[in-house]
Amino acid sequence: MTKIYKTALFCFLIAASFTACKKNDKNSDSKGNASAILSFDDNGSKVTLNNCVALDISTGDLKQISITSNENNGNRNFSISLIQDITLLKAGDKFTVYNDVFNLPVGSMTMFYSTSATGLFTTQAGNPVGSVTITAVSSTEIKGNFSGNLYDTDDSEGLTLKHKITDGTFTASRSISL
Repeated sequence: MTKIYKTALFCFLIAASFTACKKNDKNSDSKGNASAILSFDDNGSKVTLNNCVALDISTGDLKQISITSNENNGNRNFSISLIQDITLLKAGDKFTVYNDVFNLPVGSMTMFYSTSATGLFTTQAGNPVGSVTITAVSSTEIKGNFSGNLYDTDDSEGLTLKHKITDGTFTASRSISL
């Protein structure tokens, strides 16, 4: 695994732990905002996760934003890592999976999906299918659309599709900086 991939995985796990520990009403964030959700079709089945937050994460010179959401019981988590300085993010920005994990440029992204305590899936540089479009940015939330193909974390070539994610949308409450 590369340093950048490990960093992104670490950020996903940290972000998942922040949202997994919250005890909020269904479809709300830590501030009680009812619209803080992330939803998508997973292989044709609708999935809706709540407690959706946008975390500003900086690791060295790498600026990234983690859009993270989970079920109330914390069993299922979804995270989108956008390589971008959050202060420069605007509606209309597009992000795609990049084909080189050693050099993630601004505008690239990675998705992580944990379906249980042991099931972790991600986009892969060997088969870079996935995109995010930011539809709105304010001081309190970030909205967007997304889709992508997810593979086992050890399937770096992306040979065996596990989760086809389509029709994804999110409304993330802007949260803490890490």
